[in-house]
Amino acid sequence: MIHYLRSIHVNPKGAVIQRGLRNYAGAHCPGKHWTCVGTRHTVVQIAKRGGQNRFMCRSSKCVVVQLAGVSHGVYIASRSLASTAAAGKGNSAVCIKTGSGATTGSGQSCVISQSGSGSNTAVVYESTMKVSGLTQSAQYTALITQVVSSGSSGNTACVTQNINLDGSASNTNGKLTTGDLQAHQSVTINQDAVGGGANTAKNAAALSGSTAICDTNNTLAQTQTLTSTVTATGPITQNQDAAFRLCGDGRTGEYANLCLDIEQNQGTAYGVATATGTNNASFTQNSTQTAIAHTTKGPVNQTQSTPLCSSGPAGCVFPGGLVGTLNQDSRGRSIASVTQNKTQREDAATSGP
Repeated sequence: MIHYLRSIHVNPKGAVIQRGLRNYAGAHCPGKHWTCVGTRHTVVQIAKRGGQNRFMCRSSKCVVVQLAGVSHGVYIASRSLASTAAAGKGNSAVCIKTGSGATTGSGQSCVISQSGSGSNTAVVYESTMKVSGLTQSAQYTALITQVVSSGSSGNTACVTQNINLDGSASNTNGKLTTGDLQAHQSVTINQDAVGGGANTAKNAAALSGSTAICDTNNTLAQTQTLTSTVTATGPITQNQDAAFRLCGDGRTGEYANLCLDIEQNQGTAYGVATATGTNNASFTQNSTQTAIAHTTKGPVNQTQSTPLCSSGPAGCVFPGGLVGTLNQDSRGRSIASVTQNKTQREDAATSGP
């Protein structure tokens, strides 16, 4: 097991392994017929034939590996989905991050690894409330790996990431007022399906009661909104996504603020040699930056996004902005749609004697 975890880039140190008919990881054990553990550490769930895997994590770092094989284990996020789990229709994973936790430490992350002969479904919903403060840094990372090893079963991933930071303030002491807002988002989806299985990564995620579901009315999306309105009697400096910082997936050279990578049937044992199913991928990336300054005595300095890589770190390829990557292989049909939007606004006014 240690070698397997390392092979899928999951640190085995401290991992909790569950083997049984009914495996549950989370705060509230469903009952005495379940084997239950917490989610403080990496959880590996291995269900016996006909068994179930269930998982609910709200800590800042959630790492879950589910192995279903022919046992059709099911991995779900809350008791409300128990009827789905009992049906034994494959692996279903839900990871929810809400509130302002993305602004603490290194942010929040969801890591989901699913494999087996049944269908795999992963739903990731990461969204901050509006977070206020002159200096804020937020980061969300989602890594989904799905492998279907046989049959016509497929993979489905649904993701929504939202960051909303507000660096507004009023200052009447005549001193420098500095606003610094940094937001970094990364989504990586790897889907492999042998035979006629389909890979789908096209829908957003939405909250539904205590869990999250695929939102078929909206596209898989990353959105960040950075707003800073400062009124002062002295100099004003406003920075938005102005610092060089690697994408959350650590990909070499990518210093963008919104990073999204979808790889369908790119595994060495998959691709056109064995895959005949449909690949369907669609995503939207939206970045909105607004900086407004009013002062009776300047100067005013406003910077939105990092400069060109020529002034950045060695090996820089993509400076602050949006990076979207999509690779699809299959003898079947491949469908793709990509939308990227970036809006920037800077306004400065100085009035006084």
